[in-house]
Amino acid sequence: MSQRIPLGEPAWAGGPMPDHAGFEVIGTEAMLAEAEAEAARLTRLDVLGQQLQARVDKRVANKRPLEQRWLDDLRQYNNRYDEQTLRNIRAAGGSEVFVGITRGKVASFEARMDDLLMPTADEDNYGLQPSPIPTLAEFANKNDVLQVGGQPVTDHDGQPLSQGDAFQRIMADAKQKSEAMERTIRDQLTETRYAEECRQARRYMARLGTAIIRAVEVVNLTEKVWNDLGDGVQDLVVSRKQVPAAYAVDPFDFFPDESALRIEDAEDVFERAYLTRKQLREMAKAVPDIMRPQIRRVLTETPSPSVHADHLSQLRQINGDTAATVSNDNRYTLWRYSGPIRWDDLAACGCGLEGEETDPLEETSATVWFIDGVVIKAALNHDEKARLPYSVAVFEPDPTSLFGFGIPYLCRDSQRLVNATWRMMVDNAGLSVAGQIIYNPHIVEPVYGGPNIEPRKLWRLLDDRVDIQQAFRVVEIPIRIDQLERLHAMAMRQVDEETQIPLIAQGEQAPHITKTAAGMSLLMDSANSILRRAVRAWDDQITTPTIARFIDWNMAYNPDPAIKGDHQIRARGTAALLEKEQAMQRMMQAIQIGASNPEFAGRTHWGDLYRELYRVARLPLTLIKDEASYQQEMQQRAQQQAQAQQGPQAQPQPSPDKQAELQLKGQIAQGAQQLAQQKLALQASGQQLEAALARERLQADLQRAASQERTTLSGHQADLAQTRLQEDAANQRFNAEAQLAMLRGHGI
Repeated sequence: MSQRIPLGEPAWAGGPMPDHAGFEVIGTEAMLAEAEAEAARLTRLDVLGQQLQARVDKRVANKRPLEQRWLDDLRQYNNRYDEQTLRNIRAAGGSEVFVGITRGKVASFEARMDDLLMPTADEDNYGLQPSPIPTLAEFANKNDVLQVGGQPVTDHDGQPLSQGDAFQRIMADAKQKSEAMERTIRDQLTETRYAEECRQARRYMARLGTAIIRAVEVVNLTEKVWNDLGDGVQDLVVSRKQVPAAYAVDPFDFFPDESALRIEDAEDVFERAYLTRKQLREMAKAVPDIMRPQIRRVLTETPSPSVHADHLSQLRQINGDTAATVSNDNRYTLWRYSGPIRWDDLAACGCGLEGEETDPLEETSATVWFIDGVVIKAALNHDEKARLPYSVAVFEPDPTSLFGFGIPYLCRDSQRLVNATWRMMVDNAGLSVAGQIIYNPHIVEPVYGGPNIEPRKLWRLLDDRVDIQQAFRVVEIPIRIDQLERLHAMAMRQVDEETQIPLIAQGEQAPHITKTAAGMSLLMDSANSILRRAVRAWDDQITTPTIARFIDWNMAYNPDPAIKGDHQIRARGTAALLEKEQAMQRMMQAIQIGASNPEFAGRTHWGDLYRELYRVARLPLTLIKDEASYQQEMQQRAQQQAQAQQGPQAQPQPSPDKQAELQLKGQIAQGAQQLAQQKLALQASGQQLEAALARERLQADLQRAASQERTTLSGHQADLAQTRLQEDAANQRFNAEAQLAMLRGHGI
């Protein structure tokens, strides 16, 4: 309601009330002041958006050399040459084959990482446990009565509570809270498909060298519950709830502080996303606290493709999509800025702290969304420690950058060598199939067509004085497959050396790999060294900080008191790798040692060891009975054994004659058993004797056959020699008679 104040006098002045003409409506002035303040706010909002847009445009330009390296990595992964190399090959007329060694290495690494970090549906790659309390640890084994204010503390039954019991109860309560928090986070990660986002991030890690996870992002989930109202009537109840989520970020769309070598040292981060007009309209309706007038302003303008024109066009060409061009891309580029923002800028965005005076020179951590320099939303950072909502892990660290190197980059040179040697083998094989033909056009010419070789082609002889053999000459190209194959094998081994992912880690057996069990175990342990490093990097740089943010969010915003506590994170990725390769064998050895030694058996928690054995063997834990059922069955078994032992004692003892009769029957049965065993032994001996005689007869038959064969062969050889002597004598006689006839002048 507007207040009327007389002109010319202050509002507190007394005196008679002037007439209506001397009054002015202050509502008009308030409206003007409000309009001026709104115009100033919008102006400041535009300045903020333009400043952020200028900063991100500069980072996009500075990052293009790195993106070009990533594009080369993706070409190599997709078995494609770059344009310059392809032009050189085509100019030389060589083979364009590309050996996909890089894709196999990348696929092997991704599969192994997925298997180690997300082993089964019942397992997580992390765990929570209560944080140790050093101030209370000294009371763990003390039996002194706990006192408060000089008075002993009692339990629910009125019994005095010792310091050790109090410590155990505190730790048990803390363990229950950690387990409850772990279940809560597991449900949240499952609902937001955290495992799928992690798999996508590991693909980026293998191919581009960098994995990025953004967490936590609060999302709205819809829950549907059907209530049975009776008589076959079901009532659908739809509710919405807010849960924290984590998402993978494409390294192409991630622009951190350029001076930072670690994400913890980065002052701010820009992240890029693409939205269609439909998605932008839906965002205006669904996202709370979004500036709808700013969205209308964005929708009236044409999206600018200049920011994402370069790398998207090349990515589409690499994937074979040559029809789609950037000119056909009508999406808007949405930028998300996370970092420090001045308080007056936040006030212009509508998210300043009401009722508190703030210094315009001070800054606070916040997130701002803008499109083409137009701010559409801003929010304070809900993290209590003002951390950036990003976790970054690299495959091979770069000492000069936050980003790392991927598998394609590490084997770039060896991949080129593999391609070159394989192309040489193919080219040499093609050239050596048919030789090079030298043609003399002065001797012959084709009757039709050009001077190409065809079946039954006619040639005209131009000079019949020249030998036709001089018209053509064939020069054979020597085949060098053996030498090139050795060079190619050296290049393949170089790929294994550079990536540290040998064939044995891919499940293949190379010829030079040992076949012994001990040797294979050593080789597998060595092959897993690079995987252990990558898994450890994922545990330290992705799993631990991401789960820590989920814990902080639940501690601050989850109303469930059962999860409130001090929790410590245990990443299990590296442990899973060791378990898969070695723990199974070691656990079996531990079970054998514990079972053979009563002292060790008494100190072993067999139930926990058995469950751990199932977990390592990747068997479902539902196959193991719960502790209550197991204890109940053990008690029933103990009672049955006790009844069985008491049964014979309750029966009356037989008389001496009955005992003698039973003893005689036992001796007769024992004698019959021994006789049967002796018969079986005699039968076995007879069978062995018959088998030996059969072997001797067979050997004698073989010897006789061999002797007869030798005799027959000797006879044949003697007959052949006699025949040759007779033929030689006849030939000599014929030659002598021929010479004598020639001397006498007679014919033969």
